[in-house]
Amino acid sequence: MKPFRDVSLPQRLLVASAVGFVAIFVLILVYGRPGLGLGQSFYVPVVLAALATGPWIGGLAGVAAIALYETGLLLNGTTDWTSLDAANTPIRLISYVLAGATVGYFATQGRRMLADSLHVLDDLLDLSRRELVTASLTSEGLEQAINRRIGARKPFGLLVGETVGRRKRDDELRRTARLLS
Repeated sequence: MKPFRDVSLPQRLLVASAVGFVAIFVLILVYGRPGLGLGQSFYVPVVLAALATGPWIGGLAGVAAIALYETGLLLNGTTDWTSLDAANTPIRLISYVLAGATVGYFATQGRRMLADSLHVLDDLLDLSRRELVTASLTSEGLEQAINRRIGARKPFGLLVGETVGRRKRDDELRRTARLLS
């Protein structure tokens, strides 16, 4: 078995969700009766499953929650098939499913936004290694590029130039850099 720190966060959330479903089901088997409110505890494992996976599995976890709740009440004998509250069951089903789907949707959107921001960060780091006027590499960026090429054993050429005498305008420097690249 892998050490706990090697287990990913989504896997931990799914395990916690499964443990929560089992624990609440056992509580309903032992102590459950209509109106006690133990069924509200199912929101926690539904939300954990939705955070780990997304809206579809979150919605399915909501369906599992209502199935376990109703089954627990039937098995412990506090209710029978005819006395299952027909009005409350659809309301519970909709609320569990909507909670799972909504949390799963926003968790997925959050992961997507984080991935996008990491791509933007990579782009900004690349830009920080370039000079403002010519967009050519700074000394730090040049050193990193050379080290990557040497490490990968790729051939490269290095052109070094110096402007002596008159001071060049920014557009001349840009044009020269563009021609050389």
